[in-house]
Amino acid sequence: MRSATLFVVSCVIMFFVMHHATVVAEDKPPVLVYIVRGTRCGLDGNKQCLAEIKDSFYTRCNCLNSLDGHQCTCSH
Repeated sequence: MRSATLFVVSCVIMFFVMHHATVVAEDKPPVLVYIVRGTRCGLDGNKQCLAEIKDSFYTRCNCLNSLDGHQCTCSH
């Protein structure tokens, strides 16, 4: 009987802990796709994209030339 009581009390405590836990999520998407019209990727397009988005949250970028500009795909 004592083990059943211990089990029930453990379940109740776990319920309260799980109920009051909060999840903190970033407001920013994990991948940012940014299209710039009129200019092409430079010699170091990754640094060019990082300079254009001006956001320290994203640490890696990939620059791809398109017909009328370039596309930056950045992630953290």
